Amino acid sequence: MTLALLTASLGGCGFVKKITRGLQPQDKLSIETAQGKTVRQTFEKTSYADRAGGLVDIALTSESVSENASVGAVSVTFLIRLQWRHEPGRTVIDVSSTNSILRYRIQTASGWREYRGAGAVKVTGSWGGRLRVELRNATVRPVGGGGELRDVYGPAMFSGRFTAARDEQAVSAAIMTLRRD
Repeated sequence: MTLALLTASLGGCGFVKKITRGLQPQDKLSIETAQGKTVRQTFEKTSYADRAGGLVDIALTSESVSENASVGAVSVTFLIRLQWRHEPGRTVIDVSSTNSILRYRIQTASGWREYRGAGAVKVTGSWGGRLRVELRNATVRPVGGGGELRDVYGPAMFSGRFTAARDEQAVSAAIMTLRRD
């Protein structure tokens, strides 16, 4: 996960060391900020859980450790809640159409920031095994926070491709993280 922008917002806390656990190089989220900077982020865990009506919740989580002891752990939780699925063989007519609700939260020992928005999500794969997820046309805005962590991105565009494994407990834990504060 590239956290140069995050570390700069934390008062130049220094390099953030990434803890990795075998992610595929293509499993990345690209965040384009309102300031024109692009941040690429990977996640240790990408999970999904089925919901009623053939819909799905997708949770991406990441833990990083700052070399600056005053910052400590940096936790990122990203939840995608699919509202409807694209029909197989059909193309979305309007490039601005969205089918998912997005929540993105950054948590440190000194505070937290949350971003919310909407995006277009295309899901392929087996609903009992691994899903291939493509996120595009996603926009988020800062909606709240607490403590000393300042706004990191401002309004931003998200895009990316990743694979998610079925893990209902991980998705439930991500939802509970987003319900804090």
